Amino acid sequence: MILRLIHNKNIIKIFISTILLIISLIGFSQKVNKLRTKADNKFFGGEYYAASQLYRKVYKKTKNKSDRAEINYLIADCYRYSRDIKQAENFYKKAMKMNDKAPLVVLNHANMLRCLGDYEASALEYKNYLSLVPLDLKGLQGFNACSLAVEWTNNPTRYIVEEMGALNSKFNDFSPTYDSRKDYNSIYYTSNRDKTTGKKISGIVGDRFTDIFEIQKDRKGKWSEATPLDTLVNSDFDEGVPVLNSKANEMYFTKCKIEVKKKNGCQIYTSSKQGADWGECTSLQLVGDSISIGHPSLSADEKTLYFSSRELGGSGGADIFKVTKEGKGGKWGAPINLGDSINSPSDELFPFIREDGILYFSSDREISMGGLDIYKAYVDEDSIFRVENMKYPINSNADDFGIVFQGSNEKGLFSSARKGGKGGIDIYSFYIPPLEFSVTGIIKDEDTGEQLVGAVVKIVGSDGTIFRDTTKIDVGFSFKLKPKTDYLYIASKPGYFNGKGNVTTNLLDRSQVLKTEATLSSIAKTIELPNIEYDFAKWDLRESSKSALDTFVTTLNDNPTLTIELMSHSDMIGNDSINLVVSQKRAQSVVDYIISKGIDSDRLVAKGYGKTQPKVADKNISTLYSFIPEKTVLNEDFINSLAEKNQQDICNQFNRRTEFKVLSTTYIPSKSKKGNNP
Repeated sequence: MILRLIHNKNIIKIFISTILLIISLIGFSQKVNKLRTKADNKFFGGEYYAASQLYRKVYKKTKNKSDRAEINYLIADCYRYSRDIKQAENFYKKAMKMNDKAPLVVLNHANMLRCLGDYEASALEYKNYLSLVPLDLKGLQGFNACSLAVEWTNNPTRYIVEEMGALNSKFNDFSPTYDSRKDYNSIYYTSNRDKTTGKKISGIVGDRFTDIFEIQKDRKGKWSEATPLDTLVNSDFDEGVPVLNSKANEMYFTKCKIEVKKKNGCQIYTSSKQGADWGECTSLQLVGDSISIGHPSLSADEKTLYFSSRELGGSGGADIFKVTKEGKGGKWGAPINLGDSINSPSDELFPFIREDGILYFSSDREISMGGLDIYKAYVDEDSIFRVENMKYPINSNADDFGIVFQGSNEKGLFSSARKGGKGGIDIYSFYIPPLEFSVTGIIKDEDTGEQLVGAVVKIVGSDGTIFRDTTKIDVGFSFKLKPKTDYLYIASKPGYFNGKGNVTTNLLDRSQVLKTEATLSSIAKTIELPNIEYDFAKWDLRESSKSALDTFVTTLNDNPTLTIELMSHSDMIGNDSINLVVSQKRAQSVVDYIISKGIDSDRLVAKGYGKTQPKVADKNISTLYSFIPEKTVLNEDFINSLAEKNQQDICNQFNRRTEFKVLSTTYIPSKSKKGNNP
């Protein structure tokens, strides 16, 4: 079976453990025992589909309940190994109905539910398993994998995945590779469609054996019909998982033989191109004939070949190995296991080494969405491989494997048995679209909250780009933005102070539309400057007041055509004339500070009003202080009418204020007057 590689030794261990975990063969009749032995031999030989059909016959002739439970379990195992997940789940469930206390049955049933994408039911089954085998690592990892799968599905990566209709059929199509010389418009891949060389049915999967096919896209973007390579490469058995060198004149691929009374297994073969055709294939003989290997991938310099094997020893299951060409003759050296940083007790299959040295492979390790998932392994700063699951939508609940990239581009092909394709396994394309950002916003009147139409918005990027837009009814303004860029936008409209805001695409890794809004204040009203404070009877600015005025300086810089009157007001305490003098000096101290910050002096007028313009309570004041009705003038008569001193102090504090109003909007800056006192 080219998908999983033939594995006699490992399956014997699994088979023996299965027998020990359930029951022995005692109790079968001689006739049934003969049929059972035949089924067992098929199972030992890795012909899982053939074994499943024989076990089903054994089941019909078996009456004992525990015996029937065992047979159902073996049938389920056969379907699991031949990747008929739905049937496997069905027979594990049947086995559980007869013996729901067998931990391995419950665990495998949970795994199959995960492979079918029923994460809720799978998680519940893992809980059932953990009740039988508390704190078992496989149960805990499987349970956590269900939660991760749901999270990854709900939060997909940026990859866009599309089914490659022209490459697929109602059969199995998988493990593509590119002829990179032809702008990736020529693809070789594995299929068991109608035009395969062999017509026999595989005892492993119950379907035709696979061949290598080629398909090409013409200048108009239309794909040709897929055609099989000739019989110098393809045979009556399984061929597939091809990879080409950079000149596309040498091909490495997997060939698996299933022959009666012979050692069955997979080997890596090579074929050289003879003109337009591929020549006779020969085995690379990287290992002995008794060891099964496959799934080759060639490094960019063509000096290292990666492959999978479950019989060379390692972490367990199938591991990934590499061989390197040695010496002037270019002979392949001894296989080297990539170690525990890549390999696990589960299967690691279908390696693909990218030109930048990043290794991709598939594994059915416990933390997966189900079945085979595609993983990415890169070398960190400590020269250690770090492995990451590629998550959804590259991965799914079904088998996902055989990924290839178009050189350094973040696009390529992979294989998947997920729902939505044409056949059992299909080829899918993937790519990451360019990041696209935009910002939409509205400009509002600060007092009324109404949207302002006709406001001019200018946006300036940290990359130097500048754009303008005018706000419209309902839609406001909008701009396209670049990735990794900071933006400042300024909004202006006659009769209003300019407003501004910031947006950024820094640290954003997904395309999105940013939302923003800004408010503009009318220049027709008097505006109070908050937090402008003085010591009693003095006019020197406190440090805290300077900080507040710095914000006002920014406003003046943002509105360079405005001239301003700074107005200082006193409380209702003390002599009127003294308060008038003090308030004038306070207003002037504000103006002097603003001039020191670079604002032209002829834009500023200082005016002290003393007690003459008491504060008029607005809605905010009346809401905070119930003893002050809205629109109340906080003059001496009102303040003296208050019985409590703290209430009088509050009103006097409101009167001690600094305000400004706009005198004109047509100021033209004059450098010669900048910094002079009025």
